[in-house]
Amino acid sequence: MGFPIPEVATQEDLEILEALIKKHEADRCIFAGDLIHSKEGLSQFIIDLFSNWLKKTRCAFYLIFGNHDRPLVKRLPSEWNLQVFHAPWNDSPFSFCHEPEEKTEFFSFSGHLHPLASLKSSVDEVRLPCFILKKRGMVLPAFSSLAPGKTYVKQPEDQIFITTGKRILRLD
Repeated sequence: MGFPIPEVATQEDLEILEALIKKHEADRCIFAGDLIHSKEGLSQFIIDLFSNWLKKTRCAFYLIFGNHDRPLVKRLPSEWNLQVFHAPWNDSPFSFCHEPEEKTEFFSFSGHLHPLASLKSSVDEVRLPCFILKKRGMVLPAFSSLAPGKTYVKQPEDQIFITTGKRILRLD
């Protein structure tokens, strides 16, 4: 089903992403799906906002369609000029996909799960976005400040890295 993302949050997320692209001098940016969460989210304001952002951000952009990107499959604004993929995109030695995929010859990066790590004490609990490093891939946390996320149950072979937005720390 999906839900529309408030326009202010989208603008703030794009500003953060733009700063990261500049800081790291990235020459490409890969969206691992769920760029737009519903047809209502593809408003004229969002189309214009994203179009203007893409024009001023000096980077190549790739989109792997996710389960919430159905509105974009048929209505991708031509001015966005994104390179799009319906299936995992292999760019040796990596594979980029929306849903985790470990049965690939390449190391995969995926989104979809929006994992959170739960840190508990006797009196408090905090849930933070996390990266999950698996044997053949990495699940990335949601980039959007409004993606709800789900607490991830660590598997024995997983390595978990939490992010505070400023730092990335390995959980032991």
